[in-house]
Amino acid sequence: MRLITTIIILLASKPVLFSQKMININDTIQAFLTEFAEKNNIPGIALIIVQETNASYYFYGYHDVKRKELINENTIFELGSNSKAFTAFGVMLLEQNNLIALNDPIDKYIPGLSFKFKNEHYSPAIINFLHHTSGIGNSTIGYIPHTNTVGALKETVDKISSVELVYKPNTKYEYATANYDILGLLIEKMAGGAYEKFMRDSVFLPLNLLNTRITDFGKENLLNKSKGYKVSFYKARTYYPPPFKGNAPAGYVEAAVKDVALWIKHNLFMSSYLHFRYKSALNTIQKPDTAFSNYGMGWFKNENQNRLNHSGTNPNYSSYIILDHDRKLGIAVLANIKHDALSGNFPNDVYRLLIQEQITKKKYYDTNQKLDRIFSTIVIVEICLILFLGIVLVLFLFGKIKLSNFSLLTKSYIFYGLVLSITGVGFFAFKIPSLLDYHYPFYFIQVWAPQSFILTILLVPFISLFAIFTLVIIRKHINKKHYV
Repeated sequence: MRLITTIIILLASKPVLFSQKMININDTIQAFLTEFAEKNNIPGIALIIVQETNASYYFYGYHDVKRKELINENTIFELGSNSKAFTAFGVMLLEQNNLIALNDPIDKYIPGLSFKFKNEHYSPAIINFLHHTSGIGNSTIGYIPHTNTVGALKETVDKISSVELVYKPNTKYEYATANYDILGLLIEKMAGGAYEKFMRDSVFLPLNLLNTRITDFGKENLLNKSKGYKVSFYKARTYYPPPFKGNAPAGYVEAAVKDVALWIKHNLFMSSYLHFRYKSALNTIQKPDTAFSNYGMGWFKNENQNRLNHSGTNPNYSSYIILDHDRKLGIAVLANIKHDALSGNFPNDVYRLLIQEQITKKKYYDTNQKLDRIFSTIVIVEICLILFLGIVLVLFLFGKIKLSNFSLLTKSYIFYGLVLSITGVGFFAFKIPSLLDYHYPFYFIQVWAPQSFILTILLVPFISLFAIFTLVIIRKHINKKHYV
């Protein structure tokens, strides 16, 4: 609270030049970042501020908590959905080289690719995939296969194309990460090689992004790459999700902190050494022509403002980028954990601080941390129940507890009710996605939810079976004693 008060006082003080203000509040920005990270269980986080072609870096925490290795400008983070702007840039290079036309249907370049809606087949235009107006539903993210094979992109696209569209193409906006995986396959078809190779040779290296690449699944301990974390049992723990190579164009570009700063500079200032085709492509993705929403070319555009932004979330990483063209100001936040506040609230508060807008006093909220507290507590109760049943059974079998003590337990419905209640809790937890109308398969929830949630469900059948086993043994002994 003291820090927020200090910020409000700074914002209310006599106005100064923006660049001078940046210098004067450096300590405040660092304190703001540190307070946020400490209160929200963030293992490691980097804040990048680009203004007037200069980049400033602010860090907190570790890219490897166990080894106490600090975050720095060379630390590499997965960018999540901020990968989409890179893929859009790659598509625009194809267009600049006259290899594609954005208004052409996708099956012109990927023969046989079509989508079904109300018993009719459609082939959306390339521009529809860039703007999320293809008709593909958001829930298709749950159908992206776990794979690290060479044909992962085609396998992903085949899976997505088998799911019916949620509306007719080019009639409505719905964000669906799979749109950009299809664009990645388009790049492979037109470039005549792997998506990863095209992005390296035609995008990253020409832009001098020397520490930017597509995630190499299966190689988690690469030099300078931050470990990813997921909240589990009240704290952030190292987490390695399954490979999603077929989702690389939409969510698995990874970059060093200093490369993200350079990417921001390219987008804000169109570096003079870039080839005109690259400048044209960059200029195009900065000005999305959005018919049904404020989204296009890998960016959200603020209404009535010349400002772009995008969040990026993987199961164990977060990112957020803001590009303010009027102020020539860019901001990026990169972290090695998924947290709701990193998808907008915290980065936008940093932005408000820099442009001297008031920041509202508030507590940042994260769904996973809240769920983890709930399910971790349930797991503790489950384990205590298992221990209780085990102790009771052992004491009973060794004659340390009299049979009469079990008369209420075995002749009433309390014990049955307990078993059924536990089973019911597990079934409800398992069905949460469907009950909330999310339509995601359970294996998808398993990747994104806290580990405590998964253990809660796994313990339920074990407790139920153990409780029934305990009851059967006790009843058997009681009946045997009764007939003797």
